[in-house]
Amino acid sequence: MKQTKLFILLLLIVSCKSTFPNEKKLNYTAGVKVGDDWKKKEAELGAPDKKGTGYASYFSKGFVVFTDNEGTTVTKLSFGWFRGGLHFTGEVYGIKISDTYPKVVRLWGEPAESGIATEEMYSKMWQFKKFGVVVDFWTTGGNDPDLGGKYEADTINRIQITLN
Repeated sequence: MKQTKLFILLLLIVSCKSTFPNEKKLNYTAGVKVGDDWKKKEAELGAPDKKGTGYASYFSKGFVVFTDNEGTTVTKLSFGWFRGGLHFTGEVYGIKISDTYPKVVRLWGEPAESGIATEEMYSKMWQFKKFGVVVDFWTTGGNDPDLGGKYEADTINRIQITLN
């Protein structure tokens, strides 16, 4: 009887433990990560489509890189849709643009907090040990050829990763 209770307790603990936020398992397919040396990564990624103080936009790859004031360290990445239907086609910690809010919750658990909500989109935030992730979801479905065409409510519009 005691072994059965111990086994059930062990199963309960294991079933409640999420795959995340074990940061060793977290990865994404952008070729650049928050915390990276920006000068090295910029050389690897090539010339951005647009560049300004503290940011470099790679529209064709579907992301924007943000750096610290010195321009040496990647502090934030934003993956999403750009005009003309260009968007990030890779995965970010198991999710991708156009995945649903329920899928994100299934993978990462409930968000730490909710962000700003508008008529077009709403934000949810997840906190990991060394970084935070903000995911914007469409509030309602729509159809915009400049943003890739048809999209459904509660699907991902943008994913942002920031250093803590």
